Amino acid sequence: MSRPGIEVSVIDQAPPAGAKSSTGTWFATGFSDKGSVTEAVRVTSLARFVALLGNRRSDSVLYDAAETFFRNGGAQMYVGRVVGPAAAIAQVTISAAITVKAASPGEWGNNLSVQVIAGDTAGEYKLVVFESGTEVERSPSLVDNATAANWALASSSYIRVTAVTSTDPAITAATALTGGVSDVANATDTQWATALALFTKALGPGQVSHPGRTTTTAHTQLLAHADTNNRVAILDLPDTATVATLTAAVAALRALTGRKRAAAYGPWAVIPGLTPGTTRTVPYSAVQAGLTARADVDFGPHRPAAGIAGVSNILGLSQIAWTDTERTTLNEGGVNVARVMDGQVRTYGARSVVNPQTEAAWREIHQARTVMAVQADAEAIGERYIFRNLDAKGHTLAEYRGELTAALRAYYDRGALYGQTPDEAFVVDVGESVNTPATIANGEIRAAIAMRIGQMGELVTVTIVKTRTEEAI
Repeated sequence: MSRPGIEVSVIDQAPPAGAKSSTGTWFATGFSDKGSVTEAVRVTSLARFVALLGNRRSDSVLYDAAETFFRNGGAQMYVGRVVGPAAAIAQVTISAAITVKAASPGEWGNNLSVQVIAGDTAGEYKLVVFESGTEVERSPSLVDNATAANWALASSSYIRVTAVTSTDPAITAATALTGGVSDVANATDTQWATALALFTKALGPGQVSHPGRTTTTAHTQLLAHADTNNRVAILDLPDTATVATLTAAVAALRALTGRKRAAAYGPWAVIPGLTPGTTRTVPYSAVQAGLTARADVDFGPHRPAAGIAGVSNILGLSQIAWTDTERTTLNEGGVNVARVMDGQVRTYGARSVVNPQTEAAWREIHQARTVMAVQADAEAIGERYIFRNLDAKGHTLAEYRGELTAALRAYYDRGALYGQTPDEAFVVDVGESVNTPATIANGEIRAAIAMRIGQMGELVTVTIVKTRTEEAI
C-alpha cells in the first residue's frame, strides 16, 4: 500500500475484538468508431454516446448495450474503448508548419479535413474542421502554432495540432486527413485487458462487463478487475439453451479470486431493431446493469435487481423457456435466469458464481454489492482522516468511529444489515486491540468493521388448507 493512502480489506472472519458513492455506474468495454483509448469515456445518455464514441457499428454490441442500459434505468456508464494492435490516427501535415491529427484512432478520422483561413488580425489564422464535407468546428483567431496546439487540446472535439515549425501555415483549401485505422478485427484478449484497465479505482464503485464476451479468459479478466477495484462483475454467458454449457462456464470460475464479486446471467435479450418490425439481440449484462442502477436508486445496493425489482422493458429472450427443473439446476449452478412472466421479462435469480455449499456467506450477489457500497463509504470517510493528528485522549479515533457508525446505521435503517438492533447488525472497533501503540507509532489510523448482511428470500411457500363448511378454521 502506498503512503499516503487508504486501505480497506474485506474478509470473511473478523479479527479478535479488543460518504456515500454511487454504486449504479456501469463500466463496459467494446468497439466504437471513435473515442479516447487512453482514458475511460463517461457517458450519461445514448446521445452522448454517439457524440463521444460514434454511431452504431455492425461489428460491435456496444451501442446496443448502451441503449439497453439507459432504457432500463441506467444513468451513468464509462466506456473502455477497444482497438486493435495496429490502430492508427488519421493525420495530415499542412505547409510543413503544423501536423493535424484526429482526436482518436480509427477510420472515422479519414472523414475529416482541415482548412486554414485568415484570422481576425494580420499574422493570425483560423482552422476550420470538416467531417464528410460539413463544417463541424472552427477555431478562434490563432496567433501562432503553439496557440493552435493549445486550442485543439483544450477545446476541439475532433483534432489535435502539433507545431512542426514556428512559421504559420499558409492559407489553404480543406486538406483531408488520412491513415486512420481501428484494426478491431485483430483485437485480442490483450487489447480487451488494456481497455478494462482504463477503469481506474478512482472512478468509484459499480458494475463492470465485457458485453457479449463469454470466454473464460474474458470472465477471468473481469473477476480480477472487480476484486482489485471494489466493483462487481456482471458476466454474459454463451447465448445457448444448453444447461450443461452454462453451468460449466460458471464452474470454471469457482476457484478464481474475485468469484465473490461476480454474477452470471442468461439468456440474451431481444430489443427492438433499428427499423420497424425488426429486432436485435443484446447481451443480458446491459439489461442487468440498467436494472441494478435502477434498484440502487429505488431501494439501495442491498436489494437484488430481480423479481419485481428486476422487471425490464425488453421485448423478449433469445432462447426458449427452461423447465422448472432446468431453472433449479441453473440456479444452483450460479446461472441467474431471465424469464418471461405476465408478458414481461424479468431477472429471476440473484446468485453469485461461488459454490453455494462451500461459500454460503457469499452465495447472493447483493452481499457483494452491499460490501462494495460499505467499502466505498469507508474509503470516502477515511480520506477525511488522512493527515489528522492522533491525540492521547482518543478524540480523533472516536470521531472516526462515529462517522463509520453513522454510515453503517444508514444501511441498517434501510434493511441492508441484519439484527434486532444496530448493535446486533454491526460493530465498529477503533479500540486498543485495533489501534495499538505500534500501529499509532507507525502513523496508522485503523478501524475494524463487522457486519451481518441480510439474506434474500429465494423461495416463498404458502400452505393452503381447505376445510368443510361445517368445520372450524
